[in-house]
Amino acid sequence: MSNEQLQFIVPEGTDLKQLQARLQKALGLSAASSRMVEHTYYDSFDWLIYLSGAVLEKITCEGESQLLLRPLNSVVVHASENIKGSPRFSQELSTGRLRTALDRILEMRAFMPQVRVRSRIHTFSLLDKEDKTVMRLALEQHTLQGSKRGKASQLGTRLQILPVRGYDKAVKKAAQLLATEMGHEPVTQDLMLAALAAESREPECYTSKLNLHLQPDMRADAAIRVILLRLLEVIETNEDGTINDIDSEFLHDFRVAVRKTRSALTQIKGVLPKRVLDKYRAGFAWLGAVTTPTRDMDVYLLNFEGYRSSLPVSIQDDLDPLHDFLVAHQKKEHTRMARTLKTARYKNMMQSWHAFLSAPLPARSSLPNAMRPAIEVADKRIMSAYKRVMSEGLAITPESPAERLHDLRKSCKKLRYLMEFFQSLYPSAKITALINVLKSLQENLGDFQDYEVQATHLKEFSQQMTQEGEVAPETLMAMRVLVEGLHSRQLMAREEFAKRFGNFAKAENQDKFHKLFKLPRGYKGDKA
Repeated sequence: MSNEQLQFIVPEGTDLKQLQARLQKALGLSAASSRMVEHTYYDSFDWLIYLSGAVLEKITCEGESQLLLRPLNSVVVHASENIKGSPRFSQELSTGRLRTALDRILEMRAFMPQVRVRSRIHTFSLLDKEDKTVMRLALEQHTLQGSKRGKASQLGTRLQILPVRGYDKAVKKAAQLLATEMGHEPVTQDLMLAALAAESREPECYTSKLNLHLQPDMRADAAIRVILLRLLEVIETNEDGTINDIDSEFLHDFRVAVRKTRSALTQIKGVLPKRVLDKYRAGFAWLGAVTTPTRDMDVYLLNFEGYRSSLPVSIQDDLDPLHDFLVAHQKKEHTRMARTLKTARYKNMMQSWHAFLSAPLPARSSLPNAMRPAIEVADKRIMSAYKRVMSEGLAITPESPAERLHDLRKSCKKLRYLMEFFQSLYPSAKITALINVLKSLQENLGDFQDYEVQATHLKEFSQQMTQEGEVAPETLMAMRVLVEGLHSRQLMAREEFAKRFGNFAKAENQDKFHKLFKLPRGYKGDKA
């Protein structure tokens, strides 16, 4: 039986006492038991649970709480767990079915209360001749709690059939009575969505992706403002979550948008005034620097379970003091960063940046590329960055120092950002395919860099931990084993590089780059 046939709407104005009496008589139900229940609906900032087609709900009754995961518009529970308090991360749950499901959906994102509903529930039971319960029927009166409108809002009354396994006939009979004989309409909107709608809200499917709609013939200075305004929107959207340390993804998205802003200011030449470039290049460089220490600690904490599992089981627990060190220093760095993001310097910079980007464009511009069609500037800048990647990559040999791979990683990142900035100007399938092949090379170069940086920092952490207090020799030994493992993985990444770059640089991909970003006949190139 479909889920829609298990939940029904009670028409507004129905006499509930008469309805209860009629249901008891028609179905032979027992007298009702009543209770008050509070439903708290959770999701991540970007609504990952909703997007997966599920609902995460905490049901609290008489001081006891149960966290459950169920499909949207369904009464069937996929997984549940009795809880105390309000966990924020799936990792805080016991290692069971619920945690496994949420780990897969949320990864490192926190889940937060989105909306609350208080319900008075009258539950009837249908018993067989042996007094066994074969079905339950719940009459539910729902009220939105904590509404932004300042007062409780009625969400209507619903009838919900609660099946008992093995007694499908009773469920079918009840559903037929409610739908056919009593004329109740099936529920078509999950209670969570109804509560959000009562607050004039809906799941806000946030994405940090640019998702722009540039036009090939639009002025280049107009195009860069669209790009930079979207990046500013991402920064502003993640600002509160970054300051309040809700989860590490807020700072990650904040920093990526800052980094992309710096890249756009540097790479898209001849479209913005020099005074603007000088001011905001410096400003966003400062912003990147003040957020780096916190992000570094976030990354090590996110990697910690991987660090543990990479060690022999016999010494995994010896790494626990490192976790305590990372947590303490993450809190310290976050406090410092949050204080900076509340300063007048930060607020004034963001306000003036927004004002500049939102100001009307001048009718004419003396800047060399400002009034050129966006597609021409995009073609030129992308191909220039692509040729640099090819030149640097082809020059790397097995004997090349690590710095050459690090330089290539930076060049690949610049190329990737340019392609993403102007992605909407090109056929989606073609540019996406090229971005993906570049991404594969980037991942290899990123791993090579990350393993080296992590190994270096872990050595520094061991020294810092020793300076801050006594550290067990077993912990220092476990950290040395971890560093050796990182060096081994870096060597493997180096060995993989030739294959990854060879795939990126093959003739077929070169031909695709030159065809997709082919400049119009007579174009003389950037003048900046």
